[in-house]
Amino acid sequence: MVGSRTRWMRNVFLGVCLGAVAPLLLGAQATETLGDPAAKAESLFAARDWPGAVAAYREVVAAHPDDALAWFNLGASYHALNDWQAALDAYAKAGEAGYAPVAIATRRSRVLAREGQKDAALVELGEAVKLGLTRLDVLENDPDFEPVRSEARFVALVAEVRKKVDPCSASPEYQRLGFWVGTWEVQVPAGNPVATSRITSILNSCAIHEDFTQNDGRYAGQSLSAWSAGAKQWTQLYVDSLGEVQTWVGQIDGTTVVFTREGTATDGTPARFRMTYTPDGANRVRQFIERSSDQGKSWNSEFDGLYVRQ
Repeated sequence: MVGSRTRWMRNVFLGVCLGAVAPLLLGAQATETLGDPAAKAESLFAARDWPGAVAAYREVVAAHPDDALAWFNLGASYHALNDWQAALDAYAKAGEAGYAPVAIATRRSRVLAREGQKDAALVELGEAVKLGLTRLDVLENDPDFEPVRSEARFVALVAEVRKKVDPCSASPEYQRLGFWVGTWEVQVPAGNPVATSRITSILNSCAIHEDFTQNDGRYAGQSLSAWSAGAKQWTQLYVDSLGEVQTWVGQIDGTTVVFTREGTATDGTPARFRMTYTPDGANRVRQFIERSSDQGKSWNSEFDGLYVRQ
């Protein structure tokens, strides 16, 4: 009993001692963190205290000249203070230490543009594009590029980046069926509303989705249409509520897009189908589907619908 009580008292004593010491240990760790030059520099940088960040990062790179991130953030701090040459020098050191080349080239281009060195800025920007620059938001909105934004070479470089990151909006072929996008009353024949069709541009303008619903609710269909740059043709996959699946391929013909497919007629015989989308001003589109039973020598009307914008 005495032994148990002795052990209990010893545990209480140790607990009190450790409880008293723990805050001291935590305080020591906090003091060590506050005294860490890298942590101090990061804190000042995050707070956008640029003069303080410059002083702190200079201390870091003096002790660790191979710290690529520290050199880059030092350059960014000088950059924010409009100390152009110091920013260029720090960015160069970051590059030598192994920081991302595309980021270095982009940053140097921005500084050179602000300095008025337009040719040098565009050379650096061209290098950044070659290295894989994809930041369209920076190219289009960053005020650093304002001095060169109207330069033909800058416009061309922006177009090159856009083509890589947003190819569908940059290529006119993807837009050729754009006249079909909208919410429509479908009339068959003209003047007789039978359905509603909602056509939307999706996937960064790379595809067009159709949602067709007959007014009486007895039939519906959906399609996905897209331009294939590799095959140089349009493709449309159409699926309806009766289980029909159709695959069409199309080409641009003037202001229209013409699709064809091989299939079977209602009597089961082989047939070829042709579907033409033709704009009629801004608010009307004709969808005309024909069928041929003689390999395209002659055609019969299958569907003649007028889409009227709602």
